[in-house]
Amino acid sequence: MPPHGTKPDVVRIAREVAARHAALALSDLGAGAVVLDAALLASLEGAELDAAGARALREDLVRWLRDKNQFVAIDGDTEEEIEAALIRITREIGSAELAEAQDALDDGLDGLASIVRASLGQEPREVVASEYAPDVQLAVLGLKLSDLTSPVLDVGCGSRALLVKHLRGLGHDVTGIDRDAGPDGTKADWLTFDYGAAKWRTVISHLGFSLHFLRAHHASEVEARKYAEAFVRITRSLAPSGLFAYAPSLPFFEAVLPRERFVIEHHRVQGGETLEQLRKSSGLDLAQATLLRRLA
Repeated sequence: MPPHGTKPDVVRIAREVAARHAALALSDLGAGAVVLDAALLASLEGAELDAAGARALREDLVRWLRDKNQFVAIDGDTEEEIEAALIRITREIGSAELAEAQDALDDGLDGLASIVRASLGQEPREVVASEYAPDVQLAVLGLKLSDLTSPVLDVGCGSRALLVKHLRGLGHDVTGIDRDAGPDGTKADWLTFDYGAAKWRTVISHLGFSLHFLRAHHASEVEARKYAEAFVRITRSLAPSGLFAYAPSLPFFEAVLPRERFVIEHHRVQGGETLEQLRKSSGLDLAQATLLRRLA
């Protein structure tokens, strides 16, 4: 129980509970996944969660979901729903007996599980997004350093922006975007980012944008259309003779691109065990990269 006259630190307590359940599988998410006890309930007596705390916990939660499966889709409306649910559940737990508090928490976990299953299907599996060394990324894309011309855009640079930092160290003008970008990148959604027009000399996306486009192509016509529109915006953002290098390839979409505007080359990916594991977990063929160059 918190000291008399003080409010419990809900964010701290929630993060401690989350840390103890970090290994929880997506398929196990739902009622019963987190069990309250009398001591935990007492620590939450009188709990209230303000907007800032709800936003912080929502960001933690969405990051955990994406760490479990990089394809989970959480849009802005859903993020607002999650924040509102966190505030409501906290209030109910902070003023309820143990059984009622557990019911409130179970209802919230069931709601979260429904969001996950709506995005990933009824049997969600783990598809972890990894960050690769710069030389590995370039090798997969079939690029040499001499192929890169500034300014460079890395679409899906990862939270650590490893390639962005590496290229900056070599003197390149580089921007990296990622929904979970850290201080070396720009936090942005690649479906809505303003790529500009005739701006980039090199655009790179290693197991990022095109991997998600490929999955959307197989999973959802609506989502696939969003990716197709974003792909077109990326090509329009290329300067004359600019290069868009991405892996995996998108043969179904590349087939309809106008050949009078683009030259397309392919590079066979020798990814070894890592790419084979990702192929098995995602069910997607990742054996080819594309080098798309805009004609002058």
